Amino acid sequence: MNSSRKGSNQILGMVSDAQARRLLLDWVNTDSFSQDNGVRRRLLVRHPEIFADLDPAIYDEKRFDDPAEVITPERRQRRRVLMHLFNLIASVGTYLQAGWNESDPRLREWLFVKARLLYHSELERLRAAIQEVRMGPGEVREVNDGVVQPQRTVRPFKVDTPDGLHLAFAMRLAALEVALTPFEAAMFHLQTNLADKIRRCPNQTCPAPYFFAVKKAQKFCSTKCAEPAQREAKRRWWNENRGKT
Repeated sequence: MNSSRKGSNQILGMVSDAQARRLLLDWVNTDSFSQDNGVRRRLLVRHPEIFADLDPAIYDEKRFDDPAEVITPERRQRRRVLMHLFNLIASVGTYLQAGWNESDPRLREWLFVKARLLYHSELERLRAAIQEVRMGPGEVREVNDGVVQPQRTVRPFKVDTPDGLHLAFAMRLAALEVALTPFEAAMFHLQTNLADKIRRCPNQTCPAPYFFAVKKAQKFCSTKCAEPAQREAKRRWWNENRGKT
């Protein structure tokens, strides 16, 4: 297959339909409230492309989250990076799950938009945290008459009025650059081509309840998950119809 044909089969030239589905399903089925960060690390192992421009060593959980190691300033910074990363995965996953569970198409669309914006915004914060690990914390100093003053702490921008809130939102929105990434391509595909196929398996014991339906009337993600409901339906039919001729 030549490159032009191959590129034409990819969403926005980034990922195939199968890759997009796999990324979305793995992410939405990641437990956002789990205390075990291993479930989030598995997402990174299966989909390294979602943070392809970041050095994997920076967020190596086994190396920098070992409680037996001595707490050093560098290790503390690296653990902060790790927490940024896991929080990003959990937060985006929460919006994906909320969108999957939402029956109102308009609200579902907004939840998916929020997931996209959050991903790109938090990715910038993650890059900044990684840069701090590599370069060390930056110093912000004031210079008066050519003399560098003692280090000053920059106060965060405070929002305490409706106008201030609007200005903060407008400034953040204007500064946000939405880069084309595999995740962005997958979300674009989800909202434009897959939205009518999203389902949640009603089987309460299903380990990965969020799925894409193959058939319009499909309720369960698999035959195995449908079997208990089918047995219950047969039992109910038998109790209602036995003895009738």
